[in-house]
Amino acid sequence: MNINALYKRNKIINSLVSITRTDQSLLTPFLSEKKYSLNNIINSEISNLINNIEHSISNKNYQEIVLKNSPKISHYDHHNGGSFLSYDFHITSNGPKLIEINTNAGGALLFSEYLKIKYRELNEKEYFIKFSKIQNCFIDMLTNEFKLQFPNKKLKTVAIVDLKPLHQPLLPELNLFRKYLRSINIEAFILDPEELTLQNNEIYYDNIKIDLIYNRLTDFYFEEHYSRKIKTAYLLGTVSVTPNPRYHALYASKSNLSIFSNKNTASNFHFSDNKVSEFVKKIPFTTLVTSENSSELWFTRRNLFFKPTSGYGGKAVYRGKGITKKVWRMITRGNYVAQKYIPAEIKTYGNKSYKSDLRAYVYLGEILFLAARLYNGQTTNFSSKGGGFAEVVFNNSPVNFNKPLLNKESIKPKQVIN
Repeated sequence: MNINALYKRNKIINSLVSITRTDQSLLTPFLSEKKYSLNNIINSEISNLINNIEHSISNKNYQEIVLKNSPKISHYDHHNGGSFLSYDFHITSNGPKLIEINTNAGGALLFSEYLKIKYRELNEKEYFIKFSKIQNCFIDMLTNEFKLQFPNKKLKTVAIVDLKPLHQPLLPELNLFRKYLRSINIEAFILDPEELTLQNNEIYYDNIKIDLIYNRLTDFYFEEHYSRKIKTAYLLGTVSVTPNPRYHALYASKSNLSIFSNKNTASNFHFSDNKVSEFVKKIPFTTLVTSENSSELWFTRRNLFFKPTSGYGGKAVYRGKGITKKVWRMITRGNYVAQKYIPAEIKTYGNKSYKSDLRAYVYLGEILFLAARLYNGQTTNFSSKGGGFAEVVFNNSPVNFNKPLLNKESIKPKQVIN
């Protein structure tokens, strides 16, 4: 990086430090100055696949079977849309491959803030406005989640909840959410779940009633002791929670990919032949690890990746070729999937190479934002020097989406298709 470019990056980072009220050391691991070039063909394939998956998940038959095999709390439907859904892809010579879907994907607001400041410093007004609108969409997403559950009430208070939030790597992003919510006269607090209280079956903080919980917890079904108050209020429908257990069960459980990636299983859900063909082509073969198939999976493990069904952040995942017998015994006890190993795309910048993946942030079936992640290591991480979130560009220009971002007049819950 030349001196002028380094000066501009430091200026951008310093602006972000001031806005997020955090230390520079918390920001730089997430923010790469590199760009990730994407062609229109791959972008179109990603968009089509997401659209077809969204349509299939709206299928009543799919929902009934998936929810039947999910924790009971996921059966409760408060009509939310499920905020900060992400589809994560590896790009290969044969097109994009969907590796997983997540329901509480972080980084979108922080990275879009970085890009907004960057284009302000470059006097690129068009792109500054573009990323400002994307950020507005992220805040609109939260307010809309409340509106879907409580159409006749006004959102006044939001609790941004995570375990020990002041020690979370993405604390700068939590501060941004609080800042932008307060800018539209919605009081927002960053809280540990234990700081919440339950009064008359409603959630409070410091005697202030909480209307919506922006849920950053990885206790997806509220099974841990620290989630008990949220669970009670959620079940009673006295607080809006987003993302919530229902959307984790329908979208993010890794076992769902075993439905889409298997031709016979997908056909049983009455998906069209064209969709089944697309799913099998673009979703790596995935299967639940069971006592019946464990022997076969052990012998083919070198070409497989093993993930917990409710996993997140690359935790407790194993590349098959390095698995020990001890780890294998743990995997075969249940709640793991085996997925065909798809190597991450390698991107080279000068004399430095990185593994990469592509993340599409989606709400109510619409792609709101694309970001690449550059890293080194077995799984995606933010500890690689020069890595982190990278801007996705077409012909060296920021991605422009084909449809308008979250038209407020048309934000509606998904319809279940019989």
